[in-house]
Amino acid sequence: MASTWPQTLTFTLLLVVVGIILASTPSNASSSRGYYDNNYSYEQPSYTYNYQPQEYSQPQEYSQPQEYHYPVQEYKPYYSPPSSPAYKDGESEQRSYSGTPSDKAAFMQVHNDARSAVGLPPFTWDDRLASFAQSWANQRINDCRLVHSNGPYGENIFWGSGGYSAAFGVQSWVNERKYYDLYSNSCAGGMDCGHYTQIVWRSSTRIGCARVTCNDGGVFITCNYDPPGNYIGTKPY
Repeated sequence: MASTWPQTLTFTLLLVVVGIILASTPSNASSSRGYYDNNYSYEQPSYTYNYQPQEYSQPQEYSQPQEYHYPVQEYKPYYSPPSSPAYKDGESEQRSYSGTPSDKAAFMQVHNDARSAVGLPPFTWDDRLASFAQSWANQRINDCRLVHSNGPYGENIFWGSGGYSAAFGVQSWVNERKYYDLYSNSCAGGMDCGHYTQIVWRSSTRIGCARVTCNDGGVFITCNYDPPGNYIGTKPY
């Protein structure tokens, strides 16, 4: 008995020491479980973005700009006076210079008498202008319409239903003088003076005229002037 007690005591102490050692050594499983099972959880902060993208409308499609052509009107620095009054047989208007045998001579005489009356030099006859006037007069033979040619020259026209002479046609234009006031460069209200002012336009130096008898028996007369006159806002002489 004396020999086993020290051994038993020694064994017991050894067990106690081993137990103490084992008790003081942490368990890996317990340590790991404790890390994940604790009450602290790491939460990554969440960010809320209230981003609203701008709305872009569909870009407009721009086509090649179209070229706009403005209507072009032909403007002349002068105006052709309205058609002279039409004369019919039986009217009381005096037929000045009637019976002149040559239309050319009558055209020249009446025109130059009117120019001489205001101190202007006489016209000269221009066959080129006369040819232009004759061409336009020939186009009026079928209808005798009182319309302008819209040519490059100054122009006076006349129509009468009877056998009116060249001189009478020109004199009807000259008679507008009584309505024209040179000081104010104006015409009496409701009247026309453009035929007269073309005749006495200082810078117009050449004329050419024509007279035709239309198919209906009427007479069409036209005279062309070069350079043209009747510049708006300018006195004739």
